[in-house]
Amino acid sequence: MPKASRDRSLGTFGKKMNTWRRFGILSAYGSCLAAFLFIISLYYSLPESDGAKQQGLFLTLLDPLILTFAFFVASVVAAIYWPVSAILLRKKEIKKSIIIIAATTAITIIFITPINPMYGFLASVISSLTAILACYAFLPNQTK
Repeated sequence: MPKASRDRSLGTFGKKMNTWRRFGILSAYGSCLAAFLFIISLYYSLPESDGAKQQGLFLTLLDPLILTFAFFVASVVAAIYWPVSAILLRKKEIKKSIIIIAATTAITIIFITPINPMYGFLASVISSLTAILACYAFLPNQTK
């Protein structure tokens, strides 16, 4: 296989510059994982008398209304984050950026969502944007 075709593959996280397509895929996966984490956090913050709490977490996750709404919100968030992350992080080390952004978003969702779901959503959006800006400002550029 020629070297030029290997450098454009999506499967490797080597020393090459990051692509728009990679950031689109990572934004979609990340926002879907955040949506599921948000649903799980909401589920465990429900009172015992709630019907959703009695049916179990698996059936709650499979509820068509919850899945439709979660995927819709995740798609909107991914569409917003895709160009922002692609522009700011294209020259940064992607593995470290993913770890920092995912950890700050997950911690925010886990600790703030049970207190107030709307604040949890807004705080997770703000914290992930802050993490993207922190990665842009403090992580070194990757070398080719």
